[in-house]
Amino acid sequence: MATAIELFSDHLNSIATDLDRWRSLYAPDAIYELPYAPSISAQERFEGIQAITSHIAGVMSRLQDLRFKNIVFHSLEDPNSAFAEFDVEALVKASGVKYEQKYVCYLKAKDGKIVLFREYFNPVVILRAFRAAQADVNTG
Repeated sequence: MATAIELFSDHLNSIATDLDRWRSLYAPDAIYELPYAPSISAQERFEGIQAITSHIAGVMSRLQDLRFKNIVFHSLEDPNSAFAEFDVEALVKASGVKYEQKYVCYLKAKDGKIVLFREYFNPVVILRAFRAAQADVNTG
């Protein structure tokens, strides 16, 4: 059975390249939380693999050349829980603006599947990258 760190690694390795593989890592009733999302008028919580997949597919459709860098996994006493810190680089498709973000994420697993994924990010970075894309759409 996969540990939390193994699931985390698989999550990062497949999210941008193999959405079916990525989806298979999650329990059907998993929860995906973005605690800072309400500060940019975005949804804070997705419940169930259908809602999570829809959200992630929407995000991935707006980005290209997604890369994870400087990944550091932090194991916890409980092998079913882990934190990771990493940098993300991508291009926003609508504008070509470079998106660079630092993330800290928490993962909780049960029976070899992700049951909780909590993602922390700087909302200002998202606003800057995606507002530029929206401005290009509005003036084009």
